[in-house]
Amino acid sequence: MRPLVLLSLALSAACATEPLPHAMPDEPRPAPPVARRELPGASAIPDAAADAPSADAAAPNLDEELAWARQRWPKDLAGIEHRSPVATLVAWVPADAPLAVWVSTREIACRPGQLARKASEGSELELTVFLKESQAGGVRRRVITTAPVGDRMRISQSTEEQTQNPDGSWTTVGVSATSGLIPHAALSSVTSEAARFDGHWLEVDATCSSEQLPCGDAGTRSCVTCRDVALKVSERRLGARASAAISLSSCSEPCPPANDNPELGRVRRLFDQIEPFRGQAKGNSASGGLYRSLAACRAGAKRK
Repeated sequence: MRPLVLLSLALSAACATEPLPHAMPDEPRPAPPVARRELPGASAIPDAAADAPSADAAAPNLDEELAWARQRWPKDLAGIEHRSPVATLVAWVPADAPLAVWVSTREIACRPGQLARKASEGSELELTVFLKESQAGGVRRRVITTAPVGDRMRISQSTEEQTQNPDGSWTTVGVSATSGLIPHAALSSVTSEAARFDGHWLEVDATCSSEQLPCGDAGTRSCVTCRDVALKVSERRLGARASAAISLSSCSEPCPPANDNPELGRVRRLFDQIEPFRGQAKGNSASGGLYRSLAACRAGAKRK
């Protein structure tokens, strides 16, 4: 009986020394999808990120867009521009010295001035106008004002009184301070002798068309249908907007939904990005001019 006991012990030792297989860990289970709770009407709200234009989207060519608008509404937009010949005017002025000019506006009748390449109030040039000049007791005096000049000219309402020093320089001895700038019209043309500010600044409002639709029983009602897009072009005036006409309806029947007219958004985007103007040489009370000679200034002043 002893050999059986030894065999049993040997088998027990072999089993004890043999490594047991490692237990494989359970694979992680994916989390169940979280149910999204839709709010009432949420499906009608567009995704802002999806509708936003990509960074690579090309900006519209404003010249091409204005050409399209002028072709689409030829009577309303006849003669409208949005680019002033500022670069041609800047080319008048030497980079290292001011240019002598003559200035004419509704308040200034051909007075001498100097135009310099100096950024001022967001414009490319600065104009100094010599409003008065006198000499008494051997002392020269003058009264000046300034104006930023670029696609428009805005004359300062403040003036400075100066006296000339023995070395030819000038010293300010008095200031008449009045806040604000007198706005003038858009720069509309530049030649070798004259720069004219004759452009009327305009506002262009685009609206959907309305129609008188019949009511079910009797009468009519005014409804915005947007079958067409109408433009209203008016001279820009600070603090004033034209009032819209109101059409009365003879019934309370609701109007049908307006048409989705893509021209409305397109033309509105265009005039949100540009400052349109229309040149008008005569009858423009805000017009003005810069001239290279006194003779040219006097000839230009007669055009008003």
